[in-house]
Amino acid sequence: MLASITCKSVITVDNTGSQIELPVIITDDGILDSYLRYLKKHCNKSQTWINASAHAIRLLLDYIDANDGCFEHAREMFKSFADCLYTGTIDEEGHDPSNLRWTPRSVLNADRIVYYITEYSDHLADILDDNNLQLNPFRKATKFEEKLNWAARSHRLNNSFLSHLSSSNRDKESMEQSRTYRGRAGFSGQRHDLEQIYAFPEPKFEPLINIGYSRPSTSPTAPDEQRLELRNVLISYLMFYGGLRISECFHIWIDDIWVNTITGQSKVNVYHPSTGISPKFYNTSGVTDRQTTLGLHFGLKPRTHYRKTSCIYAGWKSPAVDKNGARFVHWFPPSKGIEFANYWRSYMKIQRVNPPEDDMHPFAFTNAQGAPYSISAFRERYEIALYKVGMAMDKGLGTSPHGLRHSYGQRVTTMPLGDDISETEHRIMIQRMLAHVSPDSQEHYKRFTDEKITEMLDNVSTNINRAQSKRTIR
Repeated sequence: MLASITCKSVITVDNTGSQIELPVIITDDGILDSYLRYLKKHCNKSQTWINASAHAIRLLLDYIDANDGCFEHAREMFKSFADCLYTGTIDEEGHDPSNLRWTPRSVLNADRIVYYITEYSDHLADILDDNNLQLNPFRKATKFEEKLNWAARSHRLNNSFLSHLSSSNRDKESMEQSRTYRGRAGFSGQRHDLEQIYAFPEPKFEPLINIGYSRPSTSPTAPDEQRLELRNVLISYLMFYGGLRISECFHIWIDDIWVNTITGQSKVNVYHPSTGISPKFYNTSGVTDRQTTLGLHFGLKPRTHYRKTSCIYAGWKSPAVDKNGARFVHWFPPSKGIEFANYWRSYMKIQRVNPPEDDMHPFAFTNAQGAPYSISAFRERYEIALYKVGMAMDKGLGTSPHGLRHSYGQRVTTMPLGDDISETEHRIMIQRMLAHVSPDSQEHYKRFTDEKITEMLDNVSTNINRAQSKRTIR
């Protein structure tokens, strides 16, 4: 039996009437108020983050309920909970006295659950008063709220031991003999160092643009503004030659793109959907952030704040941004920024459908009715475009939309260094170009797929055979 349920609720933030939609966790004791307050604090997070966090907390509540009275110390409870995430709760004969019926989770999945619970537990430990935590509620049944509070305080007093339960820390800790736990990953030696990055095949991008995105019943010799679906061309350019994630393209406002009239180069900034700074002409009343601007001028919320099922929803993967909440698009090769500028001018002049006067919005890409273009609509058109050039959408082939960004990532990480650029400077450049928070993230793009390694080995073998043949002839 589940210990809790969630329901989507519209929460009034304050007396201004500002509202947000959040998942509310409800137990037999009522609303889990501390978690609702926690979500209000993090309401600018993506809907994906919020939903995953709520799911993790509900799993912990289920575990606490199923094992009531089993633990005298929160440390033991958290350790056992983490172990059950990795190994499941069903034994080899199919028995599960807890009735949780958990199957083993992947290491990545389990680690993420531990992460979300750690974040919430840290939050509780920050705000709780020590006097409220003298009773150990695991020695007799009390409210879920009290149990979570006590566990959070214990977590803090034991040097945030929750964060050490993820698989990424267990091998290190066993070597240092500073912790006593090991999870499924530690026992099995399972690691993820060989995770592969599948990039969109470079030779296929031009056919995707010129054939895949060609409009029906148009001549192959017609001008681009008549022949091509420029909206989809522009979004694909932003990912393939600009390195954007698909969701980032749908947060771009029309004023975030401009063209240098002297060089012809396009400049594109992508701003945080909530805290990013707005264009100056919106800021006459002192408002600078995009969330407030969307609400005051358009009656909208940031696209991250809608339900994932809403056509206007777009996620946000927290790229590295500057003090204005912006990341800059670095075209590579740079000439593609000029091509983008030409497509952009044609799109704005001929193809873009402006929003209705009674339903205005600032987003750059629109649908046939002038409403904000949706990610799902783009994916549909993208899949059709692939089909037209004899391809299918498959992550393993690099033909998913994210494969376009992966192609950019591999291109910039393998570009030849000039004499004036050091290895350190190159790493910093790549970090900025990919908007990575950590410079180590770029290492993923330097890995070869198994198919690429096979191809390279075949080439080496061919070269060896040729060399041997030449020696034989001599």
